[in-house]
Amino acid sequence: MRFFHNCGNCTFADINRVNLAMRDVGVGSFPENYAQRRNYMELDVKWGTHPFNADAKKVYLEITKIGDEVKPQQMVDYAKAHKESELYKCFTWDNRKAADKYRLVEARMIHQNLIINYKKSDNRNDKPIQIRATYRTDTSPSAGYKPTVLIVKNADDYSGLLLVAKRELQQFKTKYSILSELKPVFDAIDEL
Repeated sequence: MRFFHNCGNCTFADINRVNLAMRDVGVGSFPENYAQRRNYMELDVKWGTHPFNADAKKVYLEITKIGDEVKPQQMVDYAKAHKESELYKCFTWDNRKAADKYRLVEARMIHQNLIINYKKSDNRNDKPIQIRATYRTDTSPSAGYKPTVLIVKNADDYSGLLLVAKRELQQFKTKYSILSELKPVFDAIDEL
């Protein structure tokens, strides 16, 4: 199924499926004409889990002005060239502060990419499973990462990790709710 991009290959059936899916999640429907879609002002655009100090709807409209498929570098370039824009407000322009922020991103990436190869038994034929070495068991900004081997031994941490996992599944559902083919997955998430 193709969604809205400027290839000219979107069929009427594709557009109808997307419109129905968007209506089902409360977004409304997009006009079929690309220029009309770009200027479609009835969308309720807001920030998700990480709000920026800028108007979300204006940022969204500025991004759509850049193009149909926008890369992060294009956003940065646009913001640099348009210092009065809402998108400009979303970035840290002090290079020292930006470097410190990026190091925090790298630290999170380290946590998220450390993997333990775990074997359930001593049987040589059993393949090890991969698990993350550390997790956050709390989503508060001050929460840190804990070793998985300690989390599974502490009931409160284990419950916290389960809550974090359920929250992430809800975020996955929200992110991909436009894809009606995933409805069985979404139903399973709702049953948790």
